[in-house]
Amino acid sequence: LAEIIKIDILELQGSALANQVKTLRPMNVKLLAEKVETPEEFEYCKALGFDDFQGYFFCKPNIVKGERT
Repeated sequence: LAEIIKIDILELQGSALANQVKTLRPMNVKLLAEKVETPEEFEYCKALGFDDFQGYFFCKPNIVKGERT
């Protein structure tokens, strides 16, 4: 009885991803696209009907350099 289904878009690509979304959409769940790394991937996932998005496209890690005290 999931409310959100997280899909790794690097594992399912192209028609496989589109088919998965088509299968899940009628189940009244939110779809979260995981590992969105480019503007093109974001636009594609948005067009497929994903509700939420996660990935480096939105916020890249910030490496902080310093010394231990």
